[in-house]
Amino acid sequence: MGDSELDRVMKRNVLLVIENDHLKGQLDRMRELVRSLHKERDEAKAIAAQYLDAHRDVMVSELERGPGDDDGDPGDEHKDLGEEYDGVMIIEGANSALMGVGQRCGQPSIAIYSYDALVAHYMADGMDEGEAIEWIEHNIVGAWLGEGTPIVLVESDD
Repeated sequence: MGDSELDRVMKRNVLLVIENDHLKGQLDRMRELVRSLHKERDEAKAIAAQYLDAHRDVMVSELERGPGDDDGDPGDEHKDLGEEYDGVMIIEGANSALMGVGQRCGQPSIAIYSYDALVAHYMADGMDEGEAIEWIEHNIVGAWLGEGTPIVLVESDD
């Protein structure tokens, strides 16, 4: 092996070592980014869980008040819902089951209702559980009223 060939091999090895170090650095930066994203995801999940817990507390207190607390004012349906509900299609009389508003890029906001709270709501209005479930399945879950059709969230047992 001549000197020029040996020089080429050494230069190539040096370049491979430099490239390897560069790739290791990039890999370390990517690992750090992934750790950061996981941390942000976990923080977002914790915030969402706190928000949902607070919403459930409000829902439970509304359910505990019972159906007799309505003063018959037709404006009650939109009363105290807040600006985030402006223009959102809601289920008349079922505010106690309203969990919040879902938002999607470039789409109208959508009301989100708890399935279990809807069943409880209609049972409080005099339906038995089977009637309430049938009514919800047919008239709410089974109804398409356009892009603003409310979502009914069936919560997992986890």
